[in-house]
Amino acid sequence: TINGLIAQQQNASVVVIEHRFYGFSNPRPDLTVQSLQLHTLQQAIDDLVYFAQNVNLPMPGGDNVGPDVAPWILTGGSYAGALTSWTMVNKPGVFWAGYSSSGVVEAILDFWEYFEPVRLNMPQNCSADVQAVIAHVDEVFTGTNETAIQAIKDNFGLGDMTHLDDVAGARKFVMAREVMMMADSR
Repeated sequence: TINGLIAQQQNASVVVIEHRFYGFSNPRPDLTVQSLQLHTLQQAIDDLVYFAQNVNLPMPGGDNVGPDVAPWILTGGSYAGALTSWTMVNKPGVFWAGYSSSGVVEAILDFWEYFEPVRLNMPQNCSADVQAVIAHVDEVFTGTNETAIQAIKDNFGLGDMTHLDDVAGARKFVMAREVMMMADSR
């Protein structure tokens, strides 16, 4: 990884921090609107700074390696790359340097191109099947047959969702995962 390369070049260590609301780092036991008010960019930036300034690493002298004593390099790719850039601008002087790879600079709500490499590189019979499923689901979801809509939601394990755009968004990831699993099994 780029983190490992930087660490090797600088004779340094790598510390990987789990983002709040991912993995086991949930400050609240649920994902209610009230809980998600703690899930903002500013809070993510503040978490990184708080960690860096307060960590006691489990190693000799681990309580004396903060960014005020040792040069910390904040790195990340994609969203984490953008977070690195935002942190460097929002909290200048905390980290010695920041390395952002492919940092997201523009949010695109309907980024259909995200799955295009998968579609183009899967076996043609598979891509035709996936496209047929997508066309069918889109046709049903734009129709008025509530029974058919519910059947599709249930089939994807999303029966309790009420907003079809949420179902469609989740469906993209469910289908992408299934396609990747089929490709891996070949």
